[in-house]
Amino acid sequence: MENMKIEVRGEYIRNILINRDIDCDEQWWEEREARTEIKELVNAETYKLSNSVKMKIESEEKFVFLAYKECIDRDRLLSEIVAEVDEMAQGCEEPLGCVHLVCFVTNMKNRIFLEKIFASEEGKKMKKQVRSITGNKRDRINCTYILDQEFKKQDIKLVNVNRYELIQMPPIRSHINWEVDAAGKKGRKGYVLSVELRQLVEIYDKVGDRLFSRNVRYGLSEQLGVDQAIKDTLEHNPEQFWFKNNGVTIMVERRDFKLDRVGEILIEGLKEYGNLQFSVINGAQTITAAAEYFYGLEYELSEAETEEDKKKIREKINRLQEAKVLLRIIHIPLDNGKEETKIKGSREVSEISVALNRQKPIKAEDIAFASPFVEKLTEFLDQERKTGNAGFRLVKRGEDSKFEHSINLVEFARARKACCREPGAARSQGTNTLLSFENVMYGEYQFKNKDIFPEEWMDADSSNEAEIFRKYYGAVDFAVKTSRLYEKLQKDLNFTDLKRQIVIQNGKWYFTAYIVLLLNFFSTDYSEFVDHFDAVSGCMTELMELFAGQAAELSNDYLEDEHEFNSNLFKKNEFFNYIVNEADWSGFEKLINDHLKTGEISFRGPSASQGKKLLNLKVRRVKLGNNSSEVVESTADAMVKTVEFILMNHSYDDSEVTVWCGGWLSDDEAAVNLNAGYFRRNKKIEVNGNTYWVGTSSNSRRKYDQIEELCRLVGVEHGTIKWYSNIQKSPIFEW
Repeated sequence: MENMKIEVRGEYIRNILINRDIDCDEQWWEEREARTEIKELVNAETYKLSNSVKMKIESEEKFVFLAYKECIDRDRLLSEIVAEVDEMAQGCEEPLGCVHLVCFVTNMKNRIFLEKIFASEEGKKMKKQVRSITGNKRDRINCTYILDQEFKKQDIKLVNVNRYELIQMPPIRSHINWEVDAAGKKGRKGYVLSVELRQLVEIYDKVGDRLFSRNVRYGLSEQLGVDQAIKDTLEHNPEQFWFKNNGVTIMVERRDFKLDRVGEILIEGLKEYGNLQFSVINGAQTITAAAEYFYGLEYELSEAETEEDKKKIREKINRLQEAKVLLRIIHIPLDNGKEETKIKGSREVSEISVALNRQKPIKAEDIAFASPFVEKLTEFLDQERKTGNAGFRLVKRGEDSKFEHSINLVEFARARKACCREPGAARSQGTNTLLSFENVMYGEYQFKNKDIFPEEWMDADSSNEAEIFRKYYGAVDFAVKTSRLYEKLQKDLNFTDLKRQIVIQNGKWYFTAYIVLLLNFFSTDYSEFVDHFDAVSGCMTELMELFAGQAAELSNDYLEDEHEFNSNLFKKNEFFNYIVNEADWSGFEKLINDHLKTGEISFRGPSASQGKKLLNLKVRRVKLGNNSSEVVESTADAMVKTVEFILMNHSYDDSEVTVWCGGWLSDDEAAVNLNAGYFRRNKKIEVNGNTYWVGTSSNSRRKYDQIEELCRLVGVEHGTIKWYSNIQKSPIFEW
């Protein structure tokens, strides 16, 4: 039960992030820290606070999460919210930006209570304090309320139903009280009737936001004026509500649903906290806005001080009985037997939900999917599928479950980025960046990202479409399948070595890109790419372990500071390019060839023309003059020891050295401090009775230039200075 509640609450948070376009490819909910925080929110006895930084959710917009059941001291609650924001600010190097408050409540009364607190003078003071911490003095504090109800054993039903006013689809072809034949009982059915709006509000209070689990609009902003219009009608003309509202649609999936009661309709008998077999797929905003108004009146009644005020509020509550709403009930029984039938039914449910919610706010993905580029892609894939050549179908996010082996447009874009040797971008970029477009002329939109959407595809005709498609997208299907399998397997991989664990947790697109390139001989032209997913999937765990080990080992020479080995490293492409050039791919070759059903792949490593080797290897040893080689901690340490050796063993003009090398080598500490980095402070050395300061904040390539600068200035002979890494036998730097 507890695990299910944790999963559900994590799903609520993911939906909010996705619908706010915060969707970089992070598996934050799988992290131990996130699950621990969500577990504490679920088990809160009174209230509990957490935040997005604690959960390792990386986004410009920050979130405070409040699980609320009851509160005795409201001032303390408000001050703790401020403290939670302040704690986030202390843990972030950049200003917080916009802060979003997400409140999990167990009933509508608690939601109204929180809304009233936040709207009070004390609440306004809290918001002002939050704005002073974030630095956004003009920004409002956004609030989202999630009603996460704990189910009780009860019937969810509609009462006061007049069967003679009910319309059925397909129509009843016999007397209303006659039994229909067995054939008429099968398949989808629909019913249309009018019900009291309050009944739907009460169902929402019993079930919570899981009532909207099939609604594709879930979590989208409701600041479009619709909420206020609903409340205004209920306030002034509740009897006109039926005429001014589009109505509500409920999808029922349980097989034994039927209209067999007098004056009521049993939607579902709840047993415990679990999956519902019904959902509001259209009209969520109607129900939530009405619930806010209904329970707001009840709160006002409980707070009213005079009998006259109470009388006025009771009159409003009684008038609400006049508010009726048009209700459609669609029954699509999901077969618990055959998997194929079950999938077909689920697709049908999704199709209806999407069709009923076409009015949702237009997002980047909607515009992208309607573009000529994607339209041409989908037409090509449809045609290829008819001839048995296409391996996947391109769909919009939210429609993934409708088709067997479908890829949504965002996942497609990430996979293409990985194929372009940009796994960092595949992981870190959100939908708006991946699918960004520009208006070029005559109202025509073009994608900005030419790696994902090359112009050559738009120029292709029927004679070379297949050739151009393979060139750019020949490995996309394989990349998606590999990344999905990685996600599935990574949960079971646990290393005692922290670095390997960091790779496994954050390296999905790094790994995917590496395997794709390995199978394509490190070329980014996929015209001849062969999909060996069967072989790769057969040894996937071993491949992941091997990759994690090599990436962790290579990081020792790549990074100056061990603390830089974290999730942020995998949001950029530089470390990946280093892995491509330095990793030993022979182990991958053996594993994959061992799992091939027939034949063998003759692998080839990256050639010099496919990428210049990076020079920022970490220095581990230095050999200075005739001295024996000496172990150093870092490139910065090598630089300090080298400068000290040069100054001790060569003649030089002190004033000339400080003039030519004053930005990083000087007897004036203040001069070097100007260029010192926060993590790499300058170092003090004593030479021949003089004190010098060596600045070490530059990158490795610049350090080489600085040492060469000093060597030329004081006349150091070539062959005197040699720096080594742990990987290469030959020096990585020599003078």
